[in-house]
Amino acid sequence: MRYGVIWHPASHNLGDDLQALAAGRLLPRIDTVLDGERLDEAPGEPGEDIITLMGGHAMRRKYHWPPHPSLRPVCLGLHLSREDAWGCPMEVMEGVGLDYLRAHGPVGCRDDATADLLDGLGVEHYVSCCLTLTLDRPGDVARKQRYVCCVDIPDKAVEELRRYEKVARMPLRVMTHQLPPEAARESFQERMARAEETLRVYAGASWVVTRRLHCALACVAMEVPVLFLYNSGYEDVRRFSPMDGLFSVAAVEDFISSVHRNGFPALAENPGKYLAWRRLLREKAQEGLRRAAELPASPAPDPAAVAAWQRRMLVEMAKCAAEKIDRLEKEQYDLIHDKFGLLLTEDSVKARIQDCLTQPGLEDDLRRFTARRYLATLPWWKRGSTKRRFKRLYRARKPVEELEERDVLTLITGQLARLGWPTDKPTKENPPT
Repeated sequence: MRYGVIWHPASHNLGDDLQALAAGRLLPRIDTVLDGERLDEAPGEPGEDIITLMGGHAMRRKYHWPPHPSLRPVCLGLHLSREDAWGCPMEVMEGVGLDYLRAHGPVGCRDDATADLLDGLGVEHYVSCCLTLTLDRPGDVARKQRYVCCVDIPDKAVEELRRYEKVARMPLRVMTHQLPPEAARESFQERMARAEETLRVYAGASWVVTRRLHCALACVAMEVPVLFLYNSGYEDVRRFSPMDGLFSVAAVEDFISSVHRNGFPALAENPGKYLAWRRLLREKAQEGLRRAAELPASPAPDPAAVAAWQRRMLVEMAKCAAEKIDRLEKEQYDLIHDKFGLLLTEDSVKARIQDCLTQPGLEDDLRRFTARRYLATLPWWKRGSTKRRFKRLYRARKPVEELEERDVLTLITGQLARLGWPTDKPTKENPPT
């Protein structure tokens, strides 16, 4: 019996590598690596069975499902979406593809949403959370060194933190889980080395602020305080339930406003609820691996039935893709139509704005307005000295660095330049044309 770890060599998301790293550490050994997007292909020699932990988003490409009969999967931390990237609904999953999940249950689900989905499909299951909660903290990395990791958070949030970076003596390390293009050519060992090095950086941080689930869960597993940001306009962290209760959560806009008003935040420790999930994951992994090694292999499905199922998945994908492309083309047409309507009125709008931008004293008025708006963002004890410094620079006709990117007139003319208007600031002598 051999053991294999599933990874996604074509993925550009470091979170997939963190899951593969966690799965590999739960196996007795790694004899081979398996491409998670091609699990239906023979992974080894004929007659050779391979035991593997199957977690994460294992069905991104359902036309490569079900896996090859020589695989003996332990389904743990599995995530399924109601629709894939092309809009194919899970409801189309029936026949041998669904039979495979039923035969290898109970399935450990990453989240409540996956559990609800499998419940509707009649698959035995339980909630296990994600394999990344089993990652261990590197023993030789000092705890809570004086730096903060900002992982894939909005630029505006980073800018606000930068304002207080020196005062708090807490330098920022801006990081991303988006892998570079060359990562697709790297070996499994190289990708795992990258993931391990990233974990070492997280492990030493005072705290981590991120929008990446697997970053947050890895930090929770290593007992590093973490804040998970989400966009309240279109995201709902409850889709991660029950994992959303393992770390602090804040809306992006609330976090930015809080830092803006109060300065560098003092983040609380994680709620500490992860240990029970960590124990469950490790126990279920060991129990599943032992059962996979001891029990006889499940009967292989009929190859003709598998081929028919995969073909049906391809047809469904093509149908959903065509509908999606049609929808996007219509949206693009509507956008072009609206833009054309704006162009028809451009001359009249332009004439009105010209009169405004060439009024005497406008530039001085907008400069004062910009300064007042900037001063309002500062703590009250800084406003007086900053205002006096601005006045000295104005009298000397010198630029004020803090206001250059915030200058209202520059912002207006910059927007106009995108419509093909002049980029120079307008004056009576040089009006917009």
